[in-house]
Amino acid sequence: MRFLKLDLLAYGRFTGESLDLSGGSCGVHLIHGPNEAGKSTLLRAIKSLLFGIKNDRQGNDLLELGFLHGSEKLRIGGLIADRAGKQLQFIRRKGGKNSLRAGDDETRLEESQLQTFLNIEQRQFAQQFGIHYQELVEGGRAIAAGKGDVGEILFAAAAGLANLTAVQKELSNQCEELFAPRGRNPPINKALNDLKDARKRVTDTLLSADEWKRKADEHSEAQLQKARLQEQHQAASQRQSQVEAYLRAQPELQRRDQLLAELKPLAEVPLLPTEFSQMRTDKVLALASAAALLSQATGALQEVSSALAKLPANEPLLQQQAEIQELVEQHGACRKAASDRTKRTGERDQLRREIAELRRELGEQQSLTAPPRATRKRIDQLVEEAGKLRQQQETLRTQLSHWESEHTAGAALAAPSYTEPPPKPLLAALQQAHAEVAQRTRLDELTSSVARAKQALQTDVQRLRPALPDNAKLEAIAIPTLESLEHHEQRQQDLTATLKRHQQTVAELQAKLSEMQARLRILRQADEVPSLAELQQARQRRDELWQQLKAEWNGSGPKPILVSELVSQFELAVRHADDISDRLRRDASQVAERAACEAGEQALLTQFEAATKRQQAAAAEVEQAQHEWEAVWQQAGIATNSPREMRGWLAKFEAILQQQAACKQKQQELETALQRQQAAAVALKDSLTAAGHPLLASIQSLTEVTSHAQELIATWQEGYQRQLQAKQVADERGRHQQRLQAELKALAGQQDAWQQQWQGLLQPLGLPADGDPAIVRELVQISDEIQLKSSQQQALEIRIAAIDNDQTQFHNSLAALAKEWLGNEASGSDEALLAHLQTRINDARGRAVRRQELLEQQQRSMSQRDKAAADETQLKAQLKQLCLDAKCADPEQLVSAIENSECRRQLEAELRQLQQRLLTLAGSTPLEQFAVAARALTSEQLRAEQLQLQSDIKSLYGELVAASERAGALASERSRWQGADDAAAAEQDAQCLLSQIREQSEQYIRLRLAAAMLRKAVEAWRESNQDPVLQRASDLFAKLTLQSFAGIRSDLDDEGKSILVGVRPSREAVPIEGMSSGTCDQLYLAIRLASLEVQLAHREPLPFIVDDCLINFDDDRSRAALEVLGELSKSTQVIVLTHHERLVRLAEEALPKDVLFVQRLKA
Repeated sequence: MRFLKLDLLAYGRFTGESLDLSGGSCGVHLIHGPNEAGKSTLLRAIKSLLFGIKNDRQGNDLLELGFLHGSEKLRIGGLIADRAGKQLQFIRRKGGKNSLRAGDDETRLEESQLQTFLNIEQRQFAQQFGIHYQELVEGGRAIAAGKGDVGEILFAAAAGLANLTAVQKELSNQCEELFAPRGRNPPINKALNDLKDARKRVTDTLLSADEWKRKADEHSEAQLQKARLQEQHQAASQRQSQVEAYLRAQPELQRRDQLLAELKPLAEVPLLPTEFSQMRTDKVLALASAAALLSQATGALQEVSSALAKLPANEPLLQQQAEIQELVEQHGACRKAASDRTKRTGERDQLRREIAELRRELGEQQSLTAPPRATRKRIDQLVEEAGKLRQQQETLRTQLSHWESEHTAGAALAAPSYTEPPPKPLLAALQQAHAEVAQRTRLDELTSSVARAKQALQTDVQRLRPALPDNAKLEAIAIPTLESLEHHEQRQQDLTATLKRHQQTVAELQAKLSEMQARLRILRQADEVPSLAELQQARQRRDELWQQLKAEWNGSGPKPILVSELVSQFELAVRHADDISDRLRRDASQVAERAACEAGEQALLTQFEAATKRQQAAAAEVEQAQHEWEAVWQQAGIATNSPREMRGWLAKFEAILQQQAACKQKQQELETALQRQQAAAVALKDSLTAAGHPLLASIQSLTEVTSHAQELIATWQEGYQRQLQAKQVADERGRHQQRLQAELKALAGQQDAWQQQWQGLLQPLGLPADGDPAIVRELVQISDEIQLKSSQQQALEIRIAAIDNDQTQFHNSLAALAKEWLGNEASGSDEALLAHLQTRINDARGRAVRRQELLEQQQRSMSQRDKAAADETQLKAQLKQLCLDAKCADPEQLVSAIENSECRRQLEAELRQLQQRLLTLAGSTPLEQFAVAARALTSEQLRAEQLQLQSDIKSLYGELVAASERAGALASERSRWQGADDAAAAEQDAQCLLSQIREQSEQYIRLRLAAAMLRKAVEAWRESNQDPVLQRASDLFAKLTLQSFAGIRSDLDDEGKSILVGVRPSREAVPIEGMSSGTCDQLYLAIRLASLEVQLAHREPLPFIVDDCLINFDDDRSRAALEVLGELSKSTQVIVLTHHERLVRLAEEALPKDVLFVQRLKA
């Protein structure tokens, strides 16, 4: 799938914008925009378009974040196409399952129609088909932290999990936090210990039912007595509070009656606003101010009218102001013209002298007049043509002399010795030989490569431990297969684990048996306690003596002398048996412990013997497995180590076999190249012999044969070219000689035609026909200059006359104006007359300005008078309205009305405060009902009841304290014998702990399963994708590091684990921990892109989005990374987002125009 178009119709800061992504087969689409241009918004828009606009606080539909569109107006459109060319145009709204619409924004589309193009979930798309700067850095760090584990690196890059190592470590840490086999603090361990304690408390805290009932009844009775006393104490306290409230309310009620009486005569007084007094004062002051202003404005108006009457209504002289100003300007011009007249007169006299001098230079040609312009132009052209003709004739004569001598020298050249070019078969053989010589460097490199490969192969074979058999062929050695190794390794691991379990069991039984025997020794060393067997023996002896004594008594026993002995023995036996019985009863616990220890000792001995036999059998199986393992390798003549170590040995041996195959292939290539060079040398020698130039028999190598052949053919071709060039030069020189002679003849004709034109041009001017062109041109120029200076002289005469005329007109105009306005004073110079006229007009202008100012002042005074009169009328009306509000007839009565209103307001405020205090005292009782109750008793009666209540409360408090102490004592005692409650609580705790253990155990199992499944997934991915991904990643890594690394390869560490290492061009291996952080970033990027290419070979491609992940690359490595992305664009569409202009420039340098397409977002 690829994007053809992305429409940001209404999303974030975008409105109606569209990005064309259809360029190229897939293409690298670089989208550039400065900060705040909407690059991050565009990235979210792509995800929202494909998978829906999420309903969270991170979207761009929030106005408080500075965006434009409400959630119901959000729209993103797109046009996509799959690999087969099938297209889908759709629009995404914000909403649930009905948010996908067709291009008309009305027709609903099913999500399944879009999923046929995607076939991927949102999280998987973000991880596998997108990479940003932070992921690149984390991926590089994870590679460095993982120390190059191949499986982890490949899986993390393919899945887009830059922090795979952190995920694995987190799973392990969570498991250890839940449970530790030998720990006590983890939750599961602690819960198990708590469960054991809870079950123990259940058995330790039980109590009999009768005792429980008796103590519970006593505790209940004490609680009831305490409750009764609390009720009585509370009732007395409430009555005391009520009596105190009545006492405080009685003076307040009396004051309320007084306030009501004072307010009664003020009931009709209007309650004026608090600002009413200030309003009255403001109006009175404003009215006085308006009256003063009215009087002031009237006086000012009278003064202005008097001043206006003293000034003329108009000034006639002002009508002549423009004319006088014009005369002033003309006077200045006349003075300047007078100065200019003197200068012009001097210039005119100078021109007269220069014209006379030029006429003297004409000499005999005084009658020569300036020719017309066309004639002068033609004379100049003919003069220039005469010079050019003379120069061309001289040049052609010089060239003709030179080519005649060259033609003679060329004809004298000796005849060439080579008449034919080298034959084509010889040239073809030389070309083939050159091709083979050009491969000489490759041949030398191949020879060196073969030598290095053999040396490396020998070194690796010698370093292999265990060593291979001497003089053995590698491919003939019968090495066990990897499956056989894994079988033996697994078998040895299983047997070793079984042996360790048996050894641990034997050790544990040995420890228990030692502990049991030590306990028995302690019991036996204490006061000797008879055993049950000794009691049985004593009783048996007693019974035997009793039977003998009964036999004697029945007459069937021994002699009487023996009866007394039997009786004595029987008594001793009875006493001994009773004594043992008493001791056993007295030390019953010790006897039981000893019996249990003896039984336990016997059981442990049996278990120890069985466990020892199992351990010996397991050890024999381990030894047998080791013999079988060694026998497998003995067939190949190789000493063996552990299977784990031999796994690494097998990998190294496989690498040696691959090296041997590569070495043989290079050796075959070297032999083939040597044969081609020998054949090329023989073919070139045969061609030289056929051309008549055989080589010496001592010259055999291809380089020598090619060198001699090259020299011979170069001499041959040079001689042949000299012959051709000599003939061409002779022919060319002859042609040049003929052309120069023809050009000289043509120039002679042009000279005759020029002479005829020159004579025809001079005759009308009266000049000799054979006159020199330079002299003729000089005479014509003199006549032109005389004509020009005469014209300038005439212009100066006209200018002088005009200045004189202007002076006369100015003087006449000034005299007429002065006579009209100055009368008898119209005498003096022009400057004096102008000054007098200006003084007169300035005075008239001042009077006119003063009159205008007085008229304006008169208008202002009239406006002030009218405004003051209007203000006075308005203020009188406002005072009248205040009187109406205060219900008085005259403004003088407003003061008393305000005082009455203020008195009413204060009395009412005090009444409200008093009412509030009474409501507080009454509490939930209605105020009037409370007032009646407070007045029902006198203050003396209330105080007497208050004293009685205080005495009752004190007595009840003493009884309540005693009852509380008794109830507390019974409660403390109950806490000591509430066994049943504690047992129930302990049982409940045990059930809670069981539930907790079950829940945490399930979580522990899930975490362990997740870790195991992740390890298996990593290993499975490594086994199925290691070769193709590493091969492609190696090429990409070399490009991204600018050949600083030749690539990467898989190697084995000291523990036999497969790891990645970088390979320098010198074949030196560099471990991951030896790389810089930037190089680790580039390694992660190479593996990520290689994994993506492998995946794209088996699924529908999706756009790969790169979000500014090259900001830490320098220019050269950024250019290399862009070229790699250009190669990736052959398989899928690549979208690069950046705000760096430098990256745009590098992309334009690195990628062709049919691959790179730049889009720019506006800030």
